[in-house]
Amino acid sequence: MKKTLVAFSIVSSLALSLQAKEQIKIEISNLSNPESVFVMNKNVYISQLGAKLDPLSKDGDGFISKLDYNGKVISKEFIKGLNAPKGLLVDSGKIFVADIDEIKIFDEKSGEKLLFIPIKDSIFLNHITKLNQNEALVSDTGTGIIHKINLTQKSYEEFAKMDVKTEGGPNGMAMVNGELFVAGYDPNGKNPASFVKFDGSKFTQVNDLKGSFDGLVVDKDGNIYISDWVDAKNGVVYKVDKNGYKKLDLPAMQGPADIFYDGKYLWIPQMISGKLLKVKL
Repeated sequence: MKKTLVAFSIVSSLALSLQAKEQIKIEISNLSNPESVFVMNKNVYISQLGAKLDPLSKDGDGFISKLDYNGKVISKEFIKGLNAPKGLLVDSGKIFVADIDEIKIFDEKSGEKLLFIPIKDSIFLNHITKLNQNEALVSDTGTGIIHKINLTQKSYEEFAKMDVKTEGGPNGMAMVNGELFVAGYDPNGKNPASFVKFDGSKFTQVNDLKGSFDGLVVDKDGNIYISDWVDAKNGVVYKVDKNGYKKLDLPAMQGPADIFYDGKYLWIPQMISGKLLKVKL
C-alpha cells in the first residue's frame, strides 16, 4: 500500500464532548482535504481533493470515500480519478459530484461512471442542492452563477447570479419555503462575503453576518446552519433562527467546509486539518 493511502483513524471524542454543548460523537481523521459529505441510507460519502489543498487543480488524485454510519471505512477510494471534487448530492441511486467545471454522475451502488456534464465557462463549481424531482442547483463560486441542472439529461441553464465583488460567490445553498438561501465566499479569499436569500428575482441580505462561508444546511425546524472558515484556523458554525444567529459551542475548526445534516447529526468536514466530525445538536 502506498504511503499516501494512510488508513483512516476513528477516535473517541469524549474529552471534546465535555468541552462543548453540542456533542461530538465521532471524529474521523487522516482525510485528504475533505470538502463535502453526504449521508444516504446510512452510508457516508466524503469528497476529498487529494494530496494538495488546491480546489482548482486538475491533477486526477481526488476521490470519494464510502463509510458506514459509525465511521468505518467501506471503501477509501469508492470513486477515484477525480480532480478536486467538492459538492455531493446522492439521489435516485446516483452520486452527483461538482468537480471544478463538470458535474460528474456515478452509480451509487457500484461507483461506476454514468454521465459527465461539462459546464461551459465555469470556474469553481462548488455546492449541489436538490431543487425538485428532476433538477438541482449548482453554485459556481468563481463566476457568481448558480446553474440549474437537469438530473436526467445533459442540460443546464443559468438560475441566478450573485455579484462576486459585493456579495461573494455562491457557495452552500438550501431551499427554505420557496426561497433559496446562499452562503457567500470571496473566491480570492480577501473580503468577507454575505449570507443572502434569493426570491426568484433578486438577492437580499438575510442579516449582518459576514464571513468566509462554505456549507449551509437546514434542520427539520427550519433553523439554518452555516460554516465559516474565519481565518482558516478558528472556523465556526453558526445557527440562524428567527431570533438571530449564534455560534455553535464547538472547538475551533480548521476549514469547516460543506456540512450535512441528516436529521439527527451535523457532519462537518474540516479541509485543512483533514478531519470529519459527527456532531449531535
